[in-house]
Amino acid sequence: QYVFFRYDEGKCFYSTTNISKRQFPLIYTLPPDQNENLRLCVLKLAGQWSTATITNYLNSPNSDVPTSAVRILETLLKQALSPISHCEGSLFYRNEPKPDVSLPDGFELRLGFFQALCLTQAGLTLNLQTTLTKFYPHVDVLDFIEVHLNKDIRKYGMTINDYEKVKMALRGCKITTRQSNYTQIYQIRSFSDVPERQVFDFIKETHVNGQNLASPIKYNLIDYYKHEKKIKLDYPKLRCLQCYFLHERNDPKHLPIELCRILQWQECERESVAEQRNRQSHSIPTPEQRYIDIMSSLKSCQYRAPPTLPLCKAVQLSVDDKEMKLIKARILHPPVINNNNAEITMGRINLKGKFVEPFKLTSITFAYFGPIVSPLPAPKKILMEKFVTSFNKMATAFRLGPIQTCTRDAVHIVENEENRDKNLAAINTCFCYRKKQNCQLVVCIMDSNWNELRANIKQNGTVTYGIATQCLLYSKLQEQMDKFQRRPRGHPDRILDNMCENLLRKINFKMQGINTQVDLHIKTTASSGVASAKSKKEDAWQFMGADVIHPVCRQDKPSIAAVVGSGDSICSTSAVRVCKQWPKTGKCAIEAIIELRQMVGELLEYYREWNGQLANKIVFYRDGVDDGQFARVLNFEIPQIKAAFKDVYENQPLPLLTFIVVKKRHHTRFFIVNDRNETANISPGLVVDTDVVHPGQFSFFLNSHKALQGTNRPALYHVLHDEINFTSDELQLLTYYLCFTDPRSSTSEAIPSLIHQADLAASNARDLFPETDTSTTDGYAADALEEPTLIDIATEHLRVHDNMRDTPHFG
Repeated sequence: QYVFFRYDEGKCFYSTTNISKRQFPLIYTLPPDQNENLRLCVLKLAGQWSTATITNYLNSPNSDVPTSAVRILETLLKQALSPISHCEGSLFYRNEPKPDVSLPDGFELRLGFFQALCLTQAGLTLNLQTTLTKFYPHVDVLDFIEVHLNKDIRKYGMTINDYEKVKMALRGCKITTRQSNYTQIYQIRSFSDVPERQVFDFIKETHVNGQNLASPIKYNLIDYYKHEKKIKLDYPKLRCLQCYFLHERNDPKHLPIELCRILQWQECERESVAEQRNRQSHSIPTPEQRYIDIMSSLKSCQYRAPPTLPLCKAVQLSVDDKEMKLIKARILHPPVINNNNAEITMGRINLKGKFVEPFKLTSITFAYFGPIVSPLPAPKKILMEKFVTSFNKMATAFRLGPIQTCTRDAVHIVENEENRDKNLAAINTCFCYRKKQNCQLVVCIMDSNWNELRANIKQNGTVTYGIATQCLLYSKLQEQMDKFQRRPRGHPDRILDNMCENLLRKINFKMQGINTQVDLHIKTTASSGVASAKSKKEDAWQFMGADVIHPVCRQDKPSIAAVVGSGDSICSTSAVRVCKQWPKTGKCAIEAIIELRQMVGELLEYYREWNGQLANKIVFYRDGVDDGQFARVLNFEIPQIKAAFKDVYENQPLPLLTFIVVKKRHHTRFFIVNDRNETANISPGLVVDTDVVHPGQFSFFLNSHKALQGTNRPALYHVLHDEINFTSDELQLLTYYLCFTDPRSSTSEAIPSLIHQADLAASNARDLFPETDTSTTDGYAADALEEPTLIDIATEHLRVHDNMRDTPHFG
């Protein structure tokens, strides 16, 4: 008897045939067209699920979410698509040898799509999103290197810089080799020496007089391949690849480049900023093109009714692929900023040349960091002087000036590694002298490719001497002026004025001035008219945002957690606390913020010092939490926050807490049709809280920004804990308004500003921690920890200079 089943590529088989009444174990033979030699032994029936559980839950949502039934359907759909597409992770691609886009650096882009079944208020919904993914090409390593370097290395060889560049591109890439008939898989770590100098002892067995004799032979790789593998190396002057077997990471192998081929379907996850920009120029589709790609991908799945795929027939699944679902949405009005003295147009904020409370700058230094030649080239000198003049003019216009003491400094930076100590000493000397001069701010103009420059500037300013810094790339100055030369519009000084205005936003924020005041007094429209929110005059609000980056970590690459807290009830100022966390041994994923209790406690004290009282209502936004981690947040992080309340408030009434998870990395997109009958982006302020949101949770989509390119991705908000008892309208308005509170930005943000600041702090904090000895740590050889506990995790708080402790120094 034939049984219809599917395998999840793990430990489970799924069948739509009822086998519960049969005697186990059951033996099944696969059909000849799959594998005539493979038999399946079913030991026991692990469980039974019915699609009726999904229908019942959608009709009456409760705590028993049918996650298992949905997961099984998704697994079956994944297997159903295997004959018509290639699945890589959770993405599906057309199984064709030719890529969609070939990049100049040798990589390739392939159009794929993600699909997921979602439980929504409108029923079971298929969420499908397309993406262009960067892959390694399925070619010989030698061919890839030549394209990547744009150089004939067979003829001209490779320089030290070439090897360094290729190592960064290929590190972690999986390869196969000619001598294994392209079956044995290795993973690249680095480059080793040339084959001629790779000498080792080879044990050769010979048969003499009925006995097996083993005799050692000293070979280099050239002789080994010639005599033992019958392969002649044509390019012995090229270094070998240092690789390892996937499960033997402490035993490196040395393989000649010419014998290696890149394994197919490998996503490239390492990208420099320049590479990312180059890829995005090819890979960011317009809303119209993305809509077309999504619909064509959906039709290729053959989900239409009546179902044609065998699996879809078996579970009676069909998808309406004629058109995307039409849903209702609302547009929220933007907030009042600076008592209506600022204009908001499609998310852009025009301050009209005024800050609410400008910080008076009295002593400032413009420091040039780069190679110093005497005399300084005239074009560079003129541009620097124009920048300083424009900065002082704009500072006076925004009432941060006039600046009484404005000095200039130059720090000689050499880019090679041999001069590292001299560079560090020169930077330290600069800041030490400025500290003695009571300098408030150092504007650092960086004109060097030395990769440690910015980190050491921030280390001296933020940690050692407590001087505010604002970094600026000289190349950005030059780039703006070059653009004007190519396309002159207006006056060239206006370009510098615009740059200086953006810099002054950041500087005034760092110096604890106030750029904007967003009116967070919320009004909602109810059936009985306009009703004010539950906020009372005596209410004191504090807002917090938290994020964790690099959740899979080890000792040499710790996870960084950051929590940002507002200093007032309108979120015009803020402070940050940062902590790194890592496993004491091995590597693991740390999704939780281990030291959240202490970090929140310090931010509560910061609020009290700023206002003379503690807040009685706290709204906490948490980024970087997947759906499967909600229980961990409820069971660990919220109790940690509550414990911090008890530590700080002592005998006072504890504040009310609302905890919201923010998701930026999801696959839902919304489109509108504009007046020209074109598919276009949604507007800022659009909120969706019906149809496609979870049927049993307090959640909503909010698009708070205007996309500069590509398709808008609205943020998804899940309310996990709400003691303040917000209505949907109140919380949506509050969240939207908080997206306008980033003092650094001239536009509304995609997420509330505190989360954006926490993400920025976590990203920039890694270089500010004291250096630790990781020379004995090999990340490739680290074993993964299974179910780590708090005892297995080590933490360290970032300690900055006292002058910077309660300032937004990462702004």
